[in-house]
Amino acid sequence: MIRNIHLDPTLKKQLKVLRKAGGRGAAAAVHARNIIDQLLSDVRRNLNQVGRMTRYGEARIKNCVKYDLVRGYRLIGILQGEDLFFVFLGSHDECDHWLRNNAGIENIPSKRRSSTLSVPPEDPDPRESPRVQEPEALEDEILFREIDERDLRIIFRGLCKA
Repeated sequence: MIRNIHLDPTLKKQLKVLRKAGGRGAAAAVHARNIIDQLLSDVRRNLNQVGRMTRYGEARIKNCVKYDLVRGYRLIGILQGEDLFFVFLGSHDECDHWLRNNAGIENIPSKRRSSTLSVPPEDPDPRESPRVQEPEALEDEILFREIDERDLRIIFRGLCKA
């Protein structure tokens, strides 16, 4: 049972870059965020119920969790006790390169550097809401705030005359 999910600062940066890149990368970033959100929403959920895990797993790193995302992207996490550390997000080749460079890793990334999100207890008290140790705005809202009318006219060029 997972109690805490830790997001490495590098992963947060990768989410932001992929979201801004648009296209396949943005779809992969949304998919990765959905997996994280689903794990946070239901404590009884198994890791393989929130997304499709890779067929052959990952033997290079002990307790590695690797999700297949859309368009050939992967999300890599490391399970340590009741903590799940999401450490990398990228294309299949980028993830393979990261795994080769970190094969046999023993030291999980520092909890101090990571954003820690607490999973609600199994029988939550209705008077308490799940606590988040580092408040983080919904990334979709941030993305949509940055899109202005000019961007929309470029995206939907065929639908409007401008």
